[in-house]
Amino acid sequence: MFREQFFPFFLVFFTCFAVAFFWISKKDYSNFNADHYVAYSYNISVNKVFSGDFLEDKNPDYRRAPAYPFFLSAVFIIADQKETLKDCFEEGSKAGCNDLYFIMQVSQSFLLILFGFFTYLCCYSLTNRMTANLFVTIVSVLIVSKEVVFNCHSEAIAIPFASLSTYCLIRWIHNKSGILFAVLSGLTISVLILARPIYLYYPLFFIGLALFLMLSHRRIIFFSSNQLVFFLLMICISLTPWLFRNYLNFGSLEIANSGSVKVLSIREEYNKMSNQEFLSGFIYWLPIPLADKYIRQKLTGQSFKRYDVGSEEGFRQVGERNSIMMVAKNGLETTEKLLLTNILKEPLHNFKMSLLFLWRGIHYVALFFPFFIYVIIKSISERESRHFLLILSLALFSILIHSLITHFNVRYGYPLLASFAPCVSLSLKLWGKKYE
Repeated sequence: MFREQFFPFFLVFFTCFAVAFFWISKKDYSNFNADHYVAYSYNISVNKVFSGDFLEDKNPDYRRAPAYPFFLSAVFIIADQKETLKDCFEEGSKAGCNDLYFIMQVSQSFLLILFGFFTYLCCYSLTNRMTANLFVTIVSVLIVSKEVVFNCHSEAIAIPFASLSTYCLIRWIHNKSGILFAVLSGLTISVLILARPIYLYYPLFFIGLALFLMLSHRRIIFFSSNQLVFFLLMICISLTPWLFRNYLNFGSLEIANSGSVKVLSIREEYNKMSNQEFLSGFIYWLPIPLADKYIRQKLTGQSFKRYDVGSEEGFRQVGERNSIMMVAKNGLETTEKLLLTNILKEPLHNFKMSLLFLWRGIHYVALFFPFFIYVIIKSISERESRHFLLILSLALFSILIHSLITHFNVRYGYPLLASFAPCVSLSLKLWGKKYE
């Protein structure tokens, strides 16, 4: 296969390299240590503790998901940057911090290459149309490149591992490659969970969907019980050490505790919007990446004001302030339950709001969304294509959970490309057969 695919692999590599070089060459270090991720890597590397605390008495915490901080700390240790970390965080050296950000961007360029290769392999595993696969992969790389290479967020890990997970699911379920890819699916999904904790509930969604499809059509067997056991066992083995650490230290079985309450509180505040504000949201979040900033500058009406994330009266800032007050009054776990109850107590209203947040969440991937819907409809309507629902289950889960209970920040939508890209290639293949 490698000889046959040398040219597309080379072209994907060259595209990733060129785009990464473009972002690195900008030398813009303003996003350094966003959400304290680099601070966590500093404490892991220098103080041997998982903490975002800058104080001398650094207590362990679990405010952030661990995958991205551990990735950064491994990069800095391999690059022998302990002294630079100290210069940056202990001495306040701007030059030291800039050096770290440069190293971070170079290392994350390899994650972009990983995403590009496995996105191409996902498409290739479903169709051998090289031109279509290359086009889809290159466009996908261009869409995610800034988030993977330039920014300091956990999506740098989540995006390539969503692609890896999708490839393993395709090999396991579509290509029937057996226990090996069941195990690899469990392993890659575990990393995805450790990068974006909301995926912790994905395995339950996967099992529920598989059982529903197999029970509704009893002759359909997607995988053996042994493969499912190995899949789940790998997830349990991979997550148990971190969950056990959090339970021993904090009495909690959560991956991280920082983001969930804030996200739920912001969503609750958005749910209070008027009907006019609701309709205005479809204009404010119009999925045209190159034109959205210009459009928002022209939107000065009353119904658009609370969408401004910089406004103290805006949905986001009010939601963040409410979360702080509620946690101080009720504690973290009680606040989380209260917010979930408030969001879901009016199902029809929340479903209406979910449509708006789906519109927001697909902002950067809207170009591929119709192909995803086409494959989903095709999979439901044709018995022999039902297994594609399981292959695309990562995207289905992400869309459902983010639309229903979060404000679906646009960067949460980037991992959807791992499922959307193969849908484009598959759709083109199906349409080509139809008109041959």
